[in-house]
Amino acid sequence: MIQKIAEIIVFYLEQHNAVRPEDRDICVYGCDIALYTFLSTAGLLVIGAGFSRLFETVILIAIFYLNQTMGGGYHASTHIQCFLTMAIGVLVYIATFSLFISVWVYTLLGVGALVALFTVPLVLHKNKQYLLVREAKLKLRSRWVLATETAAFGLILLLDNNLLVHACAISLVLSAISRCVGAWLQKH
Repeated sequence: MIQKIAEIIVFYLEQHNAVRPEDRDICVYGCDIALYTFLSTAGLLVIGAGFSRLFETVILIAIFYLNQTMGGGYHASTHIQCFLTMAIGVLVYIATFSLFISVWVYTLLGVGALVALFTVPLVLHKNKQYLLVREAKLKLRSRWVLATETAAFGLILLLDNNLLVHACAISLVLSAISRCVGAWLQKH
């Protein structure tokens, strides 16, 4: 359905000379991804708001999307599978807020996740294999982002805000799980 909407939008843009006919396929693909990202993000935010965890869900989305964009990770084969995987992840994330665990455990989980992400800095999607020629630069960029996240996590620890520590740590853990599962699936 999203692809059909993307095709209609691109057809409209073609009719108004905003898209060249030879660029149609790439524009439909880009429009499809943009629409899916918008709708799925809105869906995740609705889930977070429905459980009165909108702020925490925004943190998860920001951290997860940043890590997925800069270093890759698990990719489902369809939009539906992707959304269901992310929705389950958000529900698990929200469920962790009902646990009463020491801030030190969340700190260790966050640090462990950062180490895992640093160890596996890049997992390229099968459609982005053409980027292998830039692999070293992409790994370096991913590690710079992780260094920034590490510094930010350190600052959050200094703020002594258990909710933020919890939200960031579990967001990093879910990012690391995605990256490690993506790497494992690539090898097998």
